[in-house]
Amino acid sequence: MKILGISGSLRADSHNTKLLRAAAELLPREVEFEQWTDLKAVPPYDEDDDVQPGPAAVTELKAAIAEADAVLFATPEYNASIPGVLKNALDWVSRPPKSSPLRNKPVAVVGASTGAFGAVWSQAELRKVLATIGARVLDVDVAVGHADTQFDDDGHLVDDQLREQLGEVVAAASRTNTFLAARYRRLVKHRGKGRAIVAVGNSVLTIVWHLLADPEARYHDLGPDFYESRINQQRHQRHLIHQLERLTGHKVILQPRPEQPAA
Repeated sequence: MKILGISGSLRADSHNTKLLRAAAELLPREVEFEQWTDLKAVPPYDEDDDVQPGPAAVTELKAAIAEADAVLFATPEYNASIPGVLKNALDWVSRPPKSSPLRNKPVAVVGASTGAFGAVWSQAELRKVLATIGARVLDVDVAVGHADTQFDDDGHLVDDQLREQLGEVVAAASRTNTFLAARYRRLVKHRGKGRAIVAVGNSVLTIVWHLLADPEARYHDLGPDFYESRINQQRHQRHLIHQLERLTGHKVILQPRPEQPAA
């Protein structure tokens, strides 16, 4: 399983970037963590530029989210809301809506600020934005107040209670795939299904989620926009097949999208 971390702060010594690193240290050994650090390279959203191929940083961000099984956001609070650079990046990722890599993606939000309340307002705003995009926002949170006093010289959280809360967040993100895969295995056994035929999905979790929604279906159409996207590549397809077979214990056949009949 892979979790992607995105910090809403550009500052080199960011408290929220430290919070992501602290979260990574609490992950189970079998969970891979990757931090996306090119937020500054994402240009201001302009629909005139929202074409294929899009800006390189946007393409890379969408691919990173698509390849992750869950995303962990750490946000500061600027004027009681989300940093503009983070909101701008999410505006890019949200389009086109039907094929956004955040659709059905499990996401968690944490935050740190030098104020007393630990960016709770910006966290609430960010959860609202993510839910509007279609992400599955996990009901967990961490608010690190007085963040300038909460990390030691090596970037570790010094407060045991905050570290415990952060551990609960990463545990929730880590077990999402395991839970869905186990439920899918039970469905397969109950229905007597010998294999899963999947057209394509934008993450292992999305594939399993669609199978859970309709376990009898042999084909799952995620929308025409998806099939034109960058992530529909042989390398990523092989990765999906391997991960889904490992999670479900069943043979997966990648089936091309059926031709639509002429009108």
